[in-house]
Amino acid sequence: MLRIQRNDVLIHRVVLVLQGFIVGEGADRLERECAELLRSGDPIVIDLSAVSLIGDSGIEVLRRVHDLGIRIVGCSPSIAEVLENEGIEVERKGSNGTQAQPRENRGFN
Repeated sequence: MLRIQRNDVLIHRVVLVLQGFIVGEGADRLERECAELLRSGDPIVIDLSAVSLIGDSGIEVLRRVHDLGIRIVGCSPSIAEVLENEGIEVERKGSNGTQAQPRENRGFN
């Protein structure tokens, strides 16, 4: 099951905080939510810090929304590795729970 919490407290930016599994119908719901928010023109950020599993359908949705300019942040190391191997740029969760820089900006080749 996927829980999507919309946080638009910050002016001109919407953060979707996801919790659970991005699979099947949850992935479809995420894509519909992103499509609706993109019409507003405000930047969108997807926070995956509470996501524990991403299925193939979730990876495809994240690839499509990333290609539309949506930032993906808060990834655990294992989820970040899966998404990066699929060519999706993400921001990893730091060891202390803070946002870390994207992989390519940390000096890794």
